[in-house]
Amino acid sequence: MTPDLARLRTPFRIWLQVASAIAALGACVGRVPADPLAEIIARNTQARGGSAAIARAETVRMRMRIVEPKYTLDGVYRATRDRRMRIDVYMGGTRVYSEGYDGQRAWELQADAVHAQDSSPAGAAALRHGLEYPTNLWGLGEVRVRGNHLSYQGRELIDGISYQVLEFALADGFTTYFYLNPDTWLIERQRDQRALHPDAEASMKWIEQRFGDYRLVDGRQVAFRSEQYDLRSGTLLQTSTVTEVETNPVLTADEFAAP
Repeated sequence: MTPDLARLRTPFRIWLQVASAIAALGACVGRVPADPLAEIIARNTQARGGSAAIARAETVRMRMRIVEPKYTLDGVYRATRDRRMRIDVYMGGTRVYSEGYDGQRAWELQADAVHAQDSSPAGAAALRHGLEYPTNLWGLGEVRVRGNHLSYQGRELIDGISYQVLEFALADGFTTYFYLNPDTWLIERQRDQRALHPDAEASMKWIEQRFGDYRLVDGRQVAFRSEQYDLRSGTLLQTSTVTEVETNPVLTADEFAAP
């Protein structure tokens, strides 16, 4: 090879390396979605079974085991897409507490009470919030049409996973954050500042709820296990394990009305 040809090929090789780097960078940039929120919603909806499967669940009844540091309980939770819910809690087969929301009024019924009383404002808000979350009946794609606000907050590294983070602001001003696993596109964590049991203990904590053991139920993915932690201390506050899920059971208005 002549010296002149060698001098020509050296810059040519450098140019090829630069061009390859630019092309690789362009490919990476091209993979960044123009609207990350829209892509996350689409991927989560697909991961959960699709919008049709999610929307088919008009009502739900779930039986669960609830474990807290001082006691173990059984619960029966019912909810509907027209903003009604009720949960009855049992210990050793005996009902010890109930609370519900009939679409307008939130109420609670103590163990030996005959008639329900109104929930506190904080307790009522907690029941309404739970009905809006995209972790039960609703999908992420339905959040905004219900008057709530969803925004993309970027990524956050937790326990080696670079989660996609969404801020969920409800119409009443309460804000919570959902963390989606970028491999499964399912919600694995939820963080917000609240009281675990507003009508029993009003102290506010930053609580992280972790969802797991997703299973396919009537075409949609449902988390069968959730754990709630005090985010600052790391203390496990509550574990809920679902034992049965019924999709579209017949639920009458009387089941949600205050006794």
